[in-house]
Amino acid sequence: MAFQKFPNERINDLITRYEVVRNRSAREGNFVMSIEGCALQVMRCCHVSSQQLIQFLQPYGGRLPTTEAEFKQLLAQM
Repeated sequence: MAFQKFPNERINDLITRYEVVRNRSAREGNFVMSIEGCALQVMRCCHVSSQQLIQFLQPYGGRLPTTEAEFKQLLAQM
């Protein structure tokens, strides 16, 4: 829950690190966050502005992604 962006960390590196931590927490800690929660967490870490949030959520009708495929698409957009 305390996942944060490192200073000067590139977005691709952050996303890769996030996926590693997410998989490890599911495997070792039996902790699985909803797709919506994951999307919010990544966008919070990236300090997404309200304008960027609107743009990122536009393909989903203004809602957060609800499937793994939509989440991957969001990460690719970022």
